[in-house]
Amino acid sequence: MCRMVRRCTTAITISHDKEVYAPVIATELAHQLETWYDCLPASLSFNRRTFDDTFSYDVVEYTSPYPPSGLTAVTRFLQMQYQMCLAGIFWPAVYSVIHVDNISPATLADCSRFFNAYIGFVTSAADAVRCCPQSPWNIYASLFITTMAAFQGVQSLNLRMTIPPAVTRCFTIAAETFEIGPAVDVSPSLRMLKSIMTERLGGLRL
Repeated sequence: MCRMVRRCTTAITISHDKEVYAPVIATELAHQLETWYDCLPASLSFNRRTFDDTFSYDVVEYTSPYPPSGLTAVTRFLQMQYQMCLAGIFWPAVYSVIHVDNISPATLADCSRFFNAYIGFVTSAADAVRCCPQSPWNIYASLFITTMAAFQGVQSLNLRMTIPPAVTRCFTIAAETFEIGPAVDVSPSLRMLKSIMTERLGGLRL
């Protein structure tokens, strides 16, 4: 998984001295991610959820009233990593539409996959931050980076048709997640990330 995360944003080629999004590379990386998932033991398997316009989510309702077992914590952390990696694989598609004006049907389809993966990442990160108190900084930092990437995407008029309504709800969930646990209160860097996120998302206009 660590190797997948490191190369998940490499779905680009160089054409005429410009970076160009390559859907075929993204497809191969997504296939490798699915192969990784298929190799997980049954005890660590998790639900690879898909999302549509009827999706709804409430952080409070999602909280388990019981402390998770060690196995549950690992499974939820892997689920978060899976969704984060999937979002990273398709982020270059969003970037190319914003900065390179590459608006082919294949690229737009992968932009939609990015936003769906973002929804999955936020919902699993909100759960993982409760289950994995030993590594909260990494979770919060990933949540900040991926949310700011999605925030950039929703500003593009060319991407409006690819953005599920649940994405804006997930911006709220991301901000609410920074209120969970003591890590943010004792970490100056996390408090700064929280402040930046709150300011940026507070000015969102769709």
